[in-house]
Amino acid sequence: PKMRLDQDSLSPVQVMANSFHFVCSSERCMSLVKGIMQRRDKIGAALKESREGRGRALMVWEPVPELCIPEEREKFREAIQHVDVVSPNAEELVGFFTSERPVWLEEKAAKAVLAWGIGPHKNGALVIRQGSRGCAAYLGEGHFHLRPYHLNIGELPSKVVDPTGGGNAFLGGLTLAMNGK
Repeated sequence: PKMRLDQDSLSPVQVMANSFHFVCSSERCMSLVKGIMQRRDKIGAALKESREGRGRALMVWEPVPELCIPEEREKFREAIQHVDVVSPNAEELVGFFTSERPVWLEEKAAKAVLAWGIGPHKNGALVIRQGSRGCAAYLGEGHFHLRPYHLNIGELPSKVVDPTGGGNAFLGGLTLAMNGK
C-alpha cells in the first residue's frame, strides 16, 4: 500500500534536506511546505536565516493530474506562492484554465501563472514537462526550451518503451542541479 508521508514522518536529518519534491494536491502542497518549515524552525535557531531565503530548502511541486481543472485554479494559484518550482506537464497546465482543447495555448497559460508570481519572493520558476518534446522553463521574463535526451547505445537509437517515472526523474535531476550538486 502507498505510504502517505508528511513532515512528521521525516527524521530531523530528512527535514533539514536541501530540497523537497512533492506530487500532490494544492492543499496538501501548502500543508507540507508549512509543516516542513515549522519543523525546520524547531530543530535549530541557525535556521533563522533560512526564513530570509539563504538557507531555505528548495520546494519543487508537481500538481496531481486529476486536479488540474478550472475549478482548482484558485487553489493552484495559492499553492504556487509556497514553492520555488512548479512543474505541471503541458496538458495539466492548460487544464487549470479550460477543459476544452486547444483553446488555451501553453504559452498563454504560462504567462498567466507567471503574472501571479511563483514562490514566497515571487521569483520562482515554472517548468513545463512536454514529454517527447522536452521541457519549457520560465523564470521571470526569460524562458527557454530544453530538448529531450535519448541515449544511443552502439549503432541503435534508443526507444522509450515506458516513460513512467521520466518526469519525476527529470525533476530530481533538475532539483539537484538547482542546489548546485
